[in-house]
Amino acid sequence: SKQRASAPHQGPTASGFPFPWPCDRCNFRPTMDALRLANSAFAVDLFKQLCEKEPAGNVLFSPICLSTSLSLAQVGARGDTANEIGRVLHFENVKDVHFGFQTVTSDVNKLSSFYSLKLIKRLYVDKSLNLSTEFISSTKRPYANEMETVDFKDKLEETKGRFENILADNSVTDQTQILVVNAAYFVGKWMKKFPESETKECPFRINKKMSHLCSRDTRSDINGDTEEKKSPGMLPGEKGLSDRSWKRLRDTFTDTKPVQMMNVEATFCMGHVDGINCKLIELPFQNKHLSMLVLLPKDMEHGSTGLEQVEKQLNSETLLQWTNPSAMANAKVKVSIPKFKMEKMIDPKASLENLGLKNIFNENASDFSGMSETKGVALSNVIHRVCLEITEEGGDSIEVPGSRILQHKDEFNADHPFIYIIRHNKTRNIIFFGKFCSP
Repeated sequence: SKQRASAPHQGPTASGFPFPWPCDRCNFRPTMDALRLANSAFAVDLFKQLCEKEPAGNVLFSPICLSTSLSLAQVGARGDTANEIGRVLHFENVKDVHFGFQTVTSDVNKLSSFYSLKLIKRLYVDKSLNLSTEFISSTKRPYANEMETVDFKDKLEETKGRFENILADNSVTDQTQILVVNAAYFVGKWMKKFPESETKECPFRINKKMSHLCSRDTRSDINGDTEEKKSPGMLPGEKGLSDRSWKRLRDTFTDTKPVQMMNVEATFCMGHVDGINCKLIELPFQNKHLSMLVLLPKDMEHGSTGLEQVEKQLNSETLLQWTNPSAMANAKVKVSIPKFKMEKMIDPKASLENLGLKNIFNENASDFSGMSETKGVALSNVIHRVCLEITEEGGDSIEVPGSRILQHKDEFNADHPFIYIIRHNKTRNIIFFGKFCSP
């Protein structure tokens, strides 16, 4: 029978932690596989919530930071509060949640020697709560340096100064009891660099205004530029648009913004997603510890970003299907993708409540008796700040053929909105999840 790791009081100790350490090695792979699936499901759930708030805006967050911090809070939760966290984070089938997070954190922290990667995952607790020794000992090893007591009441300004450039105004007060602070920063170097000389300013298409005029079946060219180029459904002798004129007409009826577009030709792993007319490409960073996976619709629908259908079909199962290596193959590709730096400060509290995380924020309903005997303890706020920079930097573009290579050259031109994830390849956990809609 399945044991519910989401309720710490049901575990093998009062704190629910799987002592003695280390965990039984025979459970290592099932635990990590189950945790990967849980983290992916939570990432997709939160992504869709954030997209609802900003349907045509840029989205970026670090799901691994949030899930780790909430998992730490769960160690001190009991009853419905613990169960609620487990449901939202999809921990039902994860036997050793906290051991799994210790493993992921250890693996990801090692990447700082290869990349400019910094993940801050902190749970700050006011010292007046008098944390139980059991809670402190239970979190010390799996969440080393991720839990700290501070003085929100008597030394508020001094405490706020420690979070400079992270906290928003009024996010911390003298009434704050528990605070989750996440900050994530990443600048990667590609395995195959994008030559700086090939970076050009190009129009990035934001949304389509008049799709009925932007069809390859248009029967006449503009400015008299015609070719004997047949489009599907055209009759013999009819003239269609040349590629040059088609692009000019398409851009005429599309909102655009200028962007620095990086370009490279190399072999990458690509796939095509049936049913939603999308391409998927994996762009590995140096040493292949991390990869950026980009999901790009073929084109935009009328008056939209083109991502609506993708977001509608996106769930944890479809994401795993689309990114499954068996559904992709190595291909020679000309890749064009924006150079960008994105910084986002999000308040995920409302989104988490919409997903079902309600008791944890309500001092009249929350149960943190595994953390402190103080009554009415609740999570006061969640601060989440992320910075991601995508540049040309990388190693020499040396071709290493894979097991399957498609010999024709494909194109992957991300000149319109796309979804992307940055994945830790060893554990296949999502470090960053984003949507690029506008430069």
